[in-house]
Amino acid sequence: MSVSAFSRGIQFAKEKSRQYLAHSLGSFPGLPAKAGQLFLNRLASSAPVEVAYSLSVEEVKEILAREVPHLSEQVRVLDPEPKVASLGQVHRVTLLDGRDLAVKVQFPEVEGALTIQLDILLGVFRSFSRGSRFGMDARAYDSFLRGYFSEELDYQRELANQQAFWDSVAEGPQPSSTVVPRVFAEYSTRRVLVQSYEPSMGMRELVEQSQADRNRCAQLLVDSFLRLIFRDGLVHADLHEKNWGYRGTTGQLVLYDFGGVLKLDRLIVESLRRLVEAAAGGGDVYAELIELGFDSQKLQVIRKQLSAVCFSILEPLLAEGDWDPSRWDLREKLTQILGEHRWAFRSAGPPWFLVLMKTVFSLHQCLVLLRVKISVRSILEEWVSLRGAPLDQTPCEPLDRPVNGAQYLYVRVSEGASELVSLEFPVRAVESLEYLMSDEVRERVEAAGLDLVQIRKKAHAEGYPRGVLFEMTYQKRTYFVALG
Repeated sequence: MSVSAFSRGIQFAKEKSRQYLAHSLGSFPGLPAKAGQLFLNRLASSAPVEVAYSLSVEEVKEILAREVPHLSEQVRVLDPEPKVASLGQVHRVTLLDGRDLAVKVQFPEVEGALTIQLDILLGVFRSFSRGSRFGMDARAYDSFLRGYFSEELDYQRELANQQAFWDSVAEGPQPSSTVVPRVFAEYSTRRVLVQSYEPSMGMRELVEQSQADRNRCAQLLVDSFLRLIFRDGLVHADLHEKNWGYRGTTGQLVLYDFGGVLKLDRLIVESLRRLVEAAAGGGDVYAELIELGFDSQKLQVIRKQLSAVCFSILEPLLAEGDWDPSRWDLREKLTQILGEHRWAFRSAGPPWFLVLMKTVFSLHQCLVLLRVKISVRSILEEWVSLRGAPLDQTPCEPLDRPVNGAQYLYVRVSEGASELVSLEFPVRAVESLEYLMSDEVRERVEAAGLDLVQIRKKAHAEGYPRGVLFEMTYQKRTYFVALG
């Protein structure tokens, strides 16, 4: 490699690692936006530098000859057009015996650049958390995030992660509806990962396919996500649109890139199962959240709202019938329910919970792009029992007939001609009606003489009929809640 090429490689490694950390930080739901801004300001005093650089075929061959000479000797064809991974690039390789493999090679110098910038990131994070009322446990997050980000640098760890997913898929009926590329440990090192070549169509091509194909792909994404969690305790933590593909001819989902994987022990998986069951039945979720590692002191501040919070988070899993991903705005719902206390919940969770939510949001975005409606609940019921007790705060008799009236609960807040809040929940959310709003709004409603408990009991007893539950005006704002 020439001196100029090496210099460009160093610059590229710095910028690539900066972008990788910035993107990863931004995709963790609940991490302080201010911390992200401070991180970017500290990391670079100027705009991102675009560096036109990739490893040449000759450079890749040099790396293979150095790292895995016994593989290098067997290469007949190395595709000169790589696919860029987060911290490396992937080439299709054909061996002398005719086998097609995918070889991922890490960019030189990227490990050192990432380590330096990770130290900056975590320093900013510690500074932000110190003294904050709802600050996160800086020590716990430092340890977790350092391990999480550094995993992408060690392809031996990624190999182990990918093997765990491959084993999970191999346990089920064959041929499997989910494909995980097979890894070759004998050809892999810390900076080179070799796996079977598994082609598929990406999102750009998939969105142009038939509704049936898009529906099938969405079904596979959700089924794979839930099955891996509740059966194996595995979460693909980087489930964005470029890390999976679809095979229309066989109707199979193909998963890629296992650098970021969350492994949950059985106790955590069972606690998650109980949390979903409690939320489905409208029960008290406090104990399940504590078992999952949430901070009890912070949860006490919002304990009355926890059922509504969890119902909103789990809405995709619990919605009756086909769920429309484009209508789910969790950020807005949590803001409406918790108001100024929304950070009490976000900061109360353990570090791994942020990774899980990051994956949920990535999956949600993929479903939005696919333009589908999907019954997630019917898939979930294979792994979780959704028969639960009704709300325990002021119980109602269970509804013993199907919901044949409204499908949604609508909450609107307007001021004059301006709509300030527009929220939509599955109709069952009416069972948490008094906890779907902030303390301030609830106090205004009760001061107007409206009994929210009686309103929801009446709606429940009548089978959730379509119509207005209540409408009131406070000062210049109008609050409108209806079933439809």
